[in-house]
Order: sequence, then structure tokens, then C-alpha cells
Amino acid sequence: MQLFSTGLVDLQMNGEPLLVGGDPVETYGNDDIENLARVFTGLVYDRDRGISGWWSPMLMDEARHSELEKRFLNVVIPANTDGTTSINLALDGIFAHPNVAPFMARQLIQRFTASHPTPQ
Repeated sequence: MQLFSTGLVDLQMNGEPLLVGGDPVETYGNDDIENLARVFTGLVYDRDRGISGWWSPMLMDEARHSELEKRFLNVVIPANTDGTTSINLALDGIFAHPNVAPFMARQLIQRFTASHPTPQ
């Protein structure tokens, strides 16, 4: 999320940081991280095919997936939601976060046009 979707600081639609009392507002906190980590519990390497490295696909082992409720970024995944559904709901929630558009737009502008774009 830090690099590819929401960023670390809440942004206005023009890409400028949202400030409260002169300080930037963090996009997510430790509770968000802990709850999002629960979403990905149960993912294991597919050792049956003899593949075990960072390049190999991962499979969901439901017996290892957390059955607890997961709350992060205003997303709530109910308790006892299966692993694959939890991952899909989490990715949908991250993609729909209001910070994605200004964060990604700014990143694209920085990479393709100007390293310090104006809010306009």
C-alpha cells in the first residue's frame, strides 16, 4: 500500500497532503496493518508441485486462515469469511480507497512528466 496504492499520507484530490493542525494525516496505522495481515494468513507455497520460492504461486490453506473479523481502511471483513473471499474483499477495499486516485496520479505524473508536479 505504501508504494503501489494508497501511500502513507492522506491526499486531497489535487495531490497535496491533507493537513490537520498543520500535520499530515496518516493513511493507515498499526491496527490497519495487523488486521490486513490477518487477511493473508493461510497462504502457502505449492510444495506438492515441488516449487518453493518467492517466484512460485501461493495457495490458500483454509485451515491456517484466520477466522477473526478483519477491519482496516474502513473495510470490514466478517468473521469466518474464507481466505480467498477475504483476499478479494481486501483488494477491492484497497482499490476503492479515496487516496488511490490522487496517489497513483501523482506517481504517474512524477514518472512521466515532472518530478515535482504542481497541484493543478
